[in-house]
Amino acid sequence: RPILTFRVLRNTVEFDNVSNLYEALPFCGYAFRDGPWKDALIAFDFDPRYNPRSRIYQTIALEMSYDPILAPDVVKSMGDGMQISLPYFGAEGDLNSHIFSGRTIHPESQIWQICDITDVLLRRVISTTALRHRACQKTGFYHNGTIAKIMIIMRDKLECLRDGCVASDHDYECLVGMPDIYQPVEGPVSSVSSRCFLPVGTTYSRKGAFLWSMV
Repeated sequence: RPILTFRVLRNTVEFDNVSNLYEALPFCGYAFRDGPWKDALIAFDFDPRYNPRSRIYQTIALEMSYDPILAPDVVKSMGDGMQISLPYFGAEGDLNSHIFSGRTIHPESQIWQICDITDVLLRRVISTTALRHRACQKTGFYHNGTIAKIMIIMRDKLECLRDGCVASDHDYECLVGMPDIYQPVEGPVSSVSSRCFLPVGTTYSRKGAFLWSMV
């Protein structure tokens, strides 16, 4: 791929020392400090801003706190006599740590590329045909509603895994139905929040209403 994150590079390229890999990066490509392709290494002869197909390489950055859950290296420091079960953490050294499946988390992962999201529900959102003809500085070739849905669902799934449970995709249907080009709903929140973007006669669950309020 012409664009990749450092984690993808670490997981797919054989190297003896990670510091050597860091030193080689400036000779391999460039990176944007902000925007849809933030913190990804881009090949020198490729400009993603003018190629709609490069939307699959856009990055989603989520700064997550995993407290009070302990990271694997912290658990090891407690000694062999103490065992703590962290069933939803991916194995240390997992070469698929750059992939977001919605089933495991890696404490060191904070950024993913659209093409590395395999979660079925999120793939439904990503496969939208509502796309920009020109890249936007904030959301790339996707519209604001699409990126908002992706980020909110990803963050909530990660928080559920952090807290020791797997979220139900049913909880996110209220977000999937939101328009990809989102305009804030006018009027008092109390009069619209319980039914916006839902079929007639249905209302949000408590969690659904909370997630919708995050948009």
